[in-house]
Amino acid sequence: MAVAYPGTVTWMSECLRGVKAFADGCGGWNLMTSPPALRTTGEQGVALTALRRWRGDGLIVCLTTQAEERAAARLPMPVVNLSGWQPPGRGVPRVNADHCGIGRVAAEHLLALGLRHFAYYGIEGPWFSAERERGFAGRLAEAGRPCATFRQRAHEASEGWPARDVRLARWLARLPKPVGLLAVHDYRARVVIEQCAQLGLAVPGDVAVLGVDNDEAACEYCVPSLSSVSRDPFACGLEAARLLAALMDGACPPPCDLFVRPEGVVQRRSTDRFYDDDPVVRQVVAYAAAHAGEAFTVAALARRFKVSRRLIELRFRERLGVTPHDYLRQRRVSHARALLLDSSAHRTLGEVAAASGFGSPRAFRAAFRAETGVTPADYRLRSK
Repeated sequence: MAVAYPGTVTWMSECLRGVKAFADGCGGWNLMTSPPALRTTGEQGVALTALRRWRGDGLIVCLTTQAEERAAARLPMPVVNLSGWQPPGRGVPRVNADHCGIGRVAAEHLLALGLRHFAYYGIEGPWFSAERERGFAGRLAEAGRPCATFRQRAHEASEGWPARDVRLARWLARLPKPVGLLAVHDYRARVVIEQCAQLGLAVPGDVAVLGVDNDEAACEYCVPSLSSVSRDPFACGLEAARLLAALMDGACPPPCDLFVRPEGVVQRRSTDRFYDDDPVVRQVVAYAAAHAGEAFTVAALARRFKVSRRLIELRFRERLGVTPHDYLRQRRVSHARALLLDSSAHRTLGEVAAASGFGSPRAFRAAFRAETGVTPADYRLRSK
């Protein structure tokens, strides 16, 4: 028997889908979840101390404080932690999103838009925020780009709204434009979009905004819709259940955190723009966008635009920090992901490969797995 909570957080609900998928596969699990901690439901969240006499076999939890981690370590059943609030090494086995990798994926997405200026909006305290900043700024440094940073102070969350966002608004106003901005999660990204509207800054014209978690309620119901990095919560839940099963069978805890690579960027309107003014780069990008379902090579593009392949490669590395081959692969995989999520079309994997510009299903599978960490078939299965 296992209990996982809280299920009221959107990404945690997706984790629970992964836990259930594992449980269904092995059989014999009776899953329980914590009640919603909402006053209107007449329920309260379950405290860890209340589980000392619980007769369950294992727990999957989100532990955000050191006190909670100490309490979890004293429980009579194995515990797996899903929270990235505290640094690693606290004694409770943990499965976590690769937060540094999330930052790197975000940086690569914004670099591919041809931007020159970048910024990170985080929050003080949580380890995951610092890790996302580290990955984001680190990838930008590799491309020779600086990164401005703003960290929301912990006490500002208790200040009146909108007084707490005054410092954020001043920081946004001072940033060079256009700028690509990563916010620590989708809610904070929405705050950025709201502040931009009040400041008269266009999104994505002046500020390309990217969030984290791909919370559809947060991303789809703001104007413009919000692009976001998916942490792949289904895979996190699957890995957490697999680890818990091993611990319940008597296995030793792993010596370090188990990390799940991010699923990638789900692009929406808030980053739907290309900014670079280099004529060669703009030609290639415009052609790739207009011919998303066609298979063509960099050499073919060089012949079409009457420039050398070497020049295209040099300009892409210089302006976007990626090779043209990698850029085209990323675009095709992104297009394929959208087609795989479109259940109304009933496309086969071969049809998705052809419609995304891949020369063969084998090339499609290899490129898709390299970009996302999963096969196209697994990706489609997870989205159901």
